[in-house]
Amino acid sequence: MVGIGHVATVANVKGINVVTKSKCILRLSQVPSLTLTKVPRIAEIPQSAVEGLKVALTQCERLPKQLQSEGDALWQKVSQRRFPASKSVVLAARNAVSKKMKEQECNDISEELYGNRIKEGERENFNMKVAKELNRMNYKWKPLTFQNVEKAAAYALGMLSSHYSEVYRVLCEFDSNKFVPETVLDFGSGVGSSFWACNEKFGKAVKEYTLVDSDPIVSNFAMDIMRNEDNKDVFVHPNVNFRRTLVPSLQTKYDLVIAHRSLIEFPNAETRMELIKSLWQRTKKYLIFIESHLYDSFDGVIEARDYILNGGKTIDFSKADAILKENGILNYKIQQIIDDNKISDFEKFFIIKAKLPQNVTIPTILEPGHVFAPCPHDKSCPKLELEDVKERSCNFSIKYKDIRADGKKTKLLNGTGNTSFSFVILQKGDREVGKEFSPRLIKYQKGNKHYTCHGCTSFFGIQQFVVSKKNQHIYHLTKSITHGDKIPYKIEVEQFLKENDYALEEEIYNLKDS
Repeated sequence: MVGIGHVATVANVKGINVVTKSKCILRLSQVPSLTLTKVPRIAEIPQSAVEGLKVALTQCERLPKQLQSEGDALWQKVSQRRFPASKSVVLAARNAVSKKMKEQECNDISEELYGNRIKEGERENFNMKVAKELNRMNYKWKPLTFQNVEKAAAYALGMLSSHYSEVYRVLCEFDSNKFVPETVLDFGSGVGSSFWACNEKFGKAVKEYTLVDSDPIVSNFAMDIMRNEDNKDVFVHPNVNFRRTLVPSLQTKYDLVIAHRSLIEFPNAETRMELIKSLWQRTKKYLIFIESHLYDSFDGVIEARDYILNGGKTIDFSKADAILKENGILNYKIQQIIDDNKISDFEKFFIIKAKLPQNVTIPTILEPGHVFAPCPHDKSCPKLELEDVKERSCNFSIKYKDIRADGKKTKLLNGTGNTSFSFVILQKGDREVGKEFSPRLIKYQKGNKHYTCHGCTSFFGIQQFVVSKKNQHIYHLTKSITHGDKIPYKIEVEQFLKENDYALEEEIYNLKDS
């Protein structure tokens, strides 16, 4: 917290809603509940992980230099890897191919070419063209597989450090409430990046890790990296369990569940929803999803977020009917509300909840939850309404120390790289009523004696505003944060303005000379 004598801790600035373009006067005020939380700008993987990787590489037949070259190629591929094409994307590709074939009048396939299998030939030809169109649109999805230990080693060299940094940065969100898990489930554990991040962040406080990956080759390689330097028969943590599948019993729950770059491994929305539900059922406190910075990966994160939030507000009427009867509210009017398809599940939940005593819990298809980070709200993401697709992704980034097996320094001259990602942390239970939640800085630009900020707020959407040096206290607070951080002051709309009352560009221009 910054204290500067009697300098005002409140500032009134002009703002504009990034989505609706409505203009307003914003009140920026520091309140005791919103404090400055520092997050690391760079995360360096523990030396014990680096040494473990060196030892694990000795079992490979190929030279470290060759493996490093393959790792660099994998890094390039994984960093631009797209989610499987959705039904709407496939349909668009099919329509584009159909239109093109009709224009070229090539929808009649030669009988001479295909003999008696004309229809099958037409279908094969059409599907081939659709696949080609999807490739042109950069949808070349294939599940990530490891044919041998060399492939796992190359993947570790290319991704271990950057993926570690992503998870570590996300875990730093818990600095605000000092949460420390005792049990951790890492789904899609790969080479163990999430384990190393948790082990570095929480240390011996974690009593048990469960790492789940269906690929035994990459799991075995992760084990080799984790082996204790002094005793190869034990891991660096005394209680790490590796599994090919989740524990079948839903009674086994974990304080923290992490799915890092795992949603992308599922071929369609249906299988992803099954996974998300399964992980939420095994979550005791927090569930984390992390994917890449690409907009379709962000859509995958939002898909998981909204599925859980909506499921927690969708009444399970197979269980709720008895409760409604018991409380004497299952009458004709309530039944009409239940049967009305024009009323959303969300609205039905709150209409019926309002008629029940406060101590009565309504059964829902999923346990209720809310967003712990990064969103300060549980509403639909306002970024999804932006016209520019590339602007819709809510990204975060962190630097990492590059691991090299060939002695070279790449990415940046000082041996570091930069990784970008999107994430969400979901917490069990409803959001606390009356509590202040920090806005999130999702865009940030430094100017001459001012900062231009985009802040995602609890109630007022994404607000663009300028903090100048004349608002000294708020200016110093803004100066201490960067893209992706929590904003340590409250943002409220004090007054909406008419079109001719406000021009943000003029304000920014005038600040240059102030």
